[in-house]
Amino acid sequence: MFTKSFFAVLLSASALLQAAPLNKRDVTSISESDLAIPHTVTETAGSDVYTAVEPAYVAASTNRPSRISSPAVVSKLSTSTIQPSSSSTISESSSASSETSISSLATSGVSSTFSTSSSSSTFSTSSEDDDDSSYFIPSADVSTFLSQTGSTTTSTLFTLTSSSGAGISGLTGTIIETTIGTANPSTSITLASSSLTVSVDTATLTTAKTISSTSSESSQELTTLTLTQATALSTSKFTSESVSQTTKTLNTVSETTQTFGYHNTTETSVSTSTTIIPTSTQVSSSTVTVTSASVISSTYTTTATIAASETSIDLFQAIATDAVPTSFNTIENAWDFNSNVDWDEQSEGYTNKFYINLLLSDQEYPAIVYPYVLWQSVSTLYGFAVQHTTSSDYTFAQYMDNGNPRIFTNPLDQYDVVFSSTSFNSASDFSMSVSDLDVASVSVTLTETSDSANYIYLPIVEGMGLTTAVYHGSLIPRIDSGMNIQSLTVETSDNLASGVSKYRVYINDIAWILYVTNPYNDDTFSLSTTYGSGNGYSLIGNIAIDGLIIQATVAPDSTDDEEYFDKAAGMYVTGFSVEGTSNGVTSTYYYNYDTEGSSVSGSPLVYILPHQLSAVSSASSGANTGITIAAITRGYATAFLSASIEFTETLNTEISWLPWSAQLGSSTLKYSADLIQQLATAAADELSVDIWSSIKSLNTYYLGKVIDKYAYITLVCSDIIEDSDLTASALTNLKDAFNSLIADSGYLNYDDKFGGIIANNDWSSITDTSDDFGNSHYNDHHFHYGYIIHAAAVLGHVDSLNGGTWAEDNKDWVNALIRDVANPSKDDTHFPVFRYFDWYTGHSWASGLDYNINGLNEESTSEDYNFAYGMKMWAEVIGDKSMRYRADTMIQILSRAMENYFLFDDDNTVMPSEIISNKVAGISFQNYLDYTTYFGNDISYIHGIQMIPLTPVSGQMRSVNFVTQEWDELLSSYMPSTAGGWRGLLRLNQALIDPKTSYEFFSESDASDYLDNGMSLTWSLAFSGGLAYSLGLI
Repeated sequence: MFTKSFFAVLLSASALLQAAPLNKRDVTSISESDLAIPHTVTETAGSDVYTAVEPAYVAASTNRPSRISSPAVVSKLSTSTIQPSSSSTISESSSASSETSISSLATSGVSSTFSTSSSSSTFSTSSEDDDDSSYFIPSADVSTFLSQTGSTTTSTLFTLTSSSGAGISGLTGTIIETTIGTANPSTSITLASSSLTVSVDTATLTTAKTISSTSSESSQELTTLTLTQATALSTSKFTSESVSQTTKTLNTVSETTQTFGYHNTTETSVSTSTTIIPTSTQVSSSTVTVTSASVISSTYTTTATIAASETSIDLFQAIATDAVPTSFNTIENAWDFNSNVDWDEQSEGYTNKFYINLLLSDQEYPAIVYPYVLWQSVSTLYGFAVQHTTSSDYTFAQYMDNGNPRIFTNPLDQYDVVFSSTSFNSASDFSMSVSDLDVASVSVTLTETSDSANYIYLPIVEGMGLTTAVYHGSLIPRIDSGMNIQSLTVETSDNLASGVSKYRVYINDIAWILYVTNPYNDDTFSLSTTYGSGNGYSLIGNIAIDGLIIQATVAPDSTDDEEYFDKAAGMYVTGFSVEGTSNGVTSTYYYNYDTEGSSVSGSPLVYILPHQLSAVSSASSGANTGITIAAITRGYATAFLSASIEFTETLNTEISWLPWSAQLGSSTLKYSADLIQQLATAAADELSVDIWSSIKSLNTYYLGKVIDKYAYITLVCSDIIEDSDLTASALTNLKDAFNSLIADSGYLNYDDKFGGIIANNDWSSITDTSDDFGNSHYNDHHFHYGYIIHAAAVLGHVDSLNGGTWAEDNKDWVNALIRDVANPSKDDTHFPVFRYFDWYTGHSWASGLDYNINGLNEESTSEDYNFAYGMKMWAEVIGDKSMRYRADTMIQILSRAMENYFLFDDDNTVMPSEIISNKVAGISFQNYLDYTTYFGNDISYIHGIQMIPLTPVSGQMRSVNFVTQEWDELLSSYMPSTAGGWRGLLRLNQALIDPKTSYEFFSESDASDYLDNGMSLTWSLAFSGGLAYSLGLI
């Protein structure tokens, strides 16, 4: 029933009592307050005292808690002295079934079989001779496994009781719980080593390796295990003590420490072999105290098994390439791009990209492509304008009572440089067309009205270092400015490619550089100043040259740095793509730029935003020029001289179904019996509704929130409370709601114009989007569908634990929602690639077909990463590794974007200091930050919309430092006046830093009065209470 990796932990009478390695909790710490039914049995055997307690709740892994459901857990209270016995029996009573069978549990003189695929099984051992001079306990000799589906730490817990008689005449051990994830065997290779220090390069492993270090001195062990690359691994230590005469063998595990565990972890168990003969003399080892005549030989062996890293796979495999399921009606959206846009419907239906203004209305609003702003100029100056602002241009406005500005923005329409022609003297002299719509690039063409052979081609690409215009036909170039061209100087450089000329232009006291590339590699072309029709002078070319390239950029602060610009001149970027691989532990991906032209370095100049700098790999660090440039609302971008930049991410594989916080550290999520009962009471009360009836009249946003609320309750019933009846009822209710939603063919539709899944609430009018927040105009799909996808993931997860196939049966329907938001591959032509998530800026843009002078915007960043989390968990359920690793990679990138641009801790150096004490950005446009929401200026709204919903991924995005500062500096003083669901939301967010106080709030009798419509008391208690209890606070 559980999905965890398996490592057998069958312990000897002494080692059995060492419970700490099982669940990162020493079972001796279990007190009566932990117990559902307090019960203690004490047995004395020699100097040994055993205490059994019943039943406790102990966490079994870093990702889900485990309930101890069998009679007892043994705690060691003193040193064990083992007395002879003629036989022993261990019976397994597994509390859950699993997907993998493990056999060959063998010891000397033992015949046993252990299958975790059945609900219960037994194995026993008996002595070959029945006299009292022999004694042994069975133990598992389990093969190394390489998991394929997402397993984590696994535990096997035991009871131990003794029968009457002198000492311990008979032993019975009961396996309380054992869990395992689906796994396939991998080869285990034993390497002998006489050294006590072993180094392993895990990057080269293709199978698991076992390293044994053996010394003749029993006090020695493998003391150092060095891994040159972080990967999934488990280490175990055991001892082997040999004494005189041929006797039985006692196999035990003395310690197992998991240092990393997730889906591709090789979990390993090891065991000690101790050969003993009982006589009257005592000899001690690290695991047992035995009675022995004499010691003839003694060896001490330590074994560490390191997992082979899983083979990396393509991060951007297509989810599907076939048409969407017929359960989606097909319609054609009433909205359209401007008729001057040349595009392929569906696959090029890019509704949420930085260039959206160039596709809509009169096409005069700008494309904001950090660090530039570009737009069609059709008044006074005619052509295509380029603007760059610096930090001295930052504008702050609408100061609040606390002295902080509400608004941070930059001025627009500066017209620093306008690419034009002597033929463009009015708006009617040319027309603008847009083509080559792609995930991070677009092409603009300005065509002379009187002759279509004369045109200017302008590629616009995220991160482009030099703005570029390529002149064709008989157009004579003219460079205008609305900011006063003051001087023009021709310069030389040894770093320029053949045919490239360099000009320095001062515009309003700011130095710009123009590079002119003559395709004929001669000096026939030149620029000169003339008094223009704009603000002062213009730059005019002396002749027309077909294929002439003019590139413009703000000059770097130091003329020495111009070397890199010179080396890039003549080459320009035309497209951008991302490719990469991941093994589930780390991801490697690339920004790849398509280029035209040539430069002396063979590379273009491109810019990287602040959030990505720390992820640049060592392989690409040499391309970093160290040159920075102001990037509007994204701090300062850094220039790289390269057409490809490599990034690496270490993925957070601890985040899974249940509450997680960085506060947990090495602690494991767990729940007391009282807390379990409290959750059960809340869940039973909240599930007394028909889910479908409560959501069927809601729009996609509220439907998603509410159905996901009930999904979280179902998850708690299944994975925390573990009440089969309550789970079955919740599962049926949730499944019925989803089946009804899928069967309602009119609710969600496939738009065969823009290639997306849209609601039918407001699709017919662009002017009235109030019914569904503009869903049909591609606003907020990642917000809306993120909830639905996560709810589907929970349904599939719980259903599969109970033998169902709902996820597989409905995979295509759920996948269609993911394809709409985050289709990873051009192989899927039914949807554009990554409609929402912007791999360059590090987050999604929520606004769709919205013509806005300040560009794209996003309000609820938390619902942005909630989509990535939902996608991750759905991928877990359907076994799509590429999707899961991709989601994990997106989560890592998003976490840095949040830290840099949206959630401001006191040490933030990216955003202007004037707004840091606001703590959050509010509504973030590309060129404009507004500390507010679309529905009000209340502090709880502004901050709460950046929290909702509180999920296991929230702890990664909202750091302890940030949440503490936000609470102490702002939220705590506003709590008394915060009403309704916003109070509950802020209190649940408090659990990330103070789970005890948060839990106490939700334990109050009126807590339900403060729940948002997407929140449940069940999940709020599970989240806050689980963290508080696991940290020992309650």
